[in-house]
Amino acid sequence: GVPRRKPLAIQFILDYSGSIQANQQAVKNMEQGVKNFISCSGGVKTCRQSDDKVGCIKFTKDKYLSITTDSNKLNSIFSSETGMKPLPTGTFQNSGFARCQGTAIDDLVTNGGDAYTKVVICLTDGNNPNLLDIKGPARSNDVRFNYIGFGPELRSGSRNVMKDIASYTGGIYKEAPTVGDIMAAF
Repeated sequence: GVPRRKPLAIQFILDYSGSIQANQQAVKNMEQGVKNFISCSGGVKTCRQSDDKVGCIKFTKDKYLSITTDSNKLNSIFSSETGMKPLPTGTFQNSGFARCQGTAIDDLVTNGGDAYTKVVICLTDGNNPNLLDIKGPARSNDVRFNYIGFGPELRSGSRNVMKDIASYTGGIYKEAPTVGDIMAAF
């Protein structure tokens, strides 16, 4: 059989800001990519193992689901949002995307631990003045940041920050210039 990898603790950060809301197809594709990862469908390259923990943070909706193996909670992320809680203030008191990134680190450290490879996957257009350089806290807690940058609002300054954070933390940066490319990035 196929050897099993170390289980993952993944916190998705999904951008629902105004610049994304203007493109509803981008929102649908972003959500479908996460659904496909959770259910191992739709031709995704990496599938969730039964012992992987997955959570979700919704940027601008101020809600999050702590990482879990509970498929019922994971499947409700985009429908009833059952099990989602208000975003805490936590370590990073900043507003916006920085607060989401800080919440992701806190959740992965608290609920993931050393038995898991800790990963954050951010789906964003980067059109955000609150991209905090979280390289230090991420690296010291062994959290890899991965970014899928997409949409017409993707800016070179934000792109460079996302690439830098991903590289520094052992993660990756992928660009999805059109909504169709979002699905391919998974």
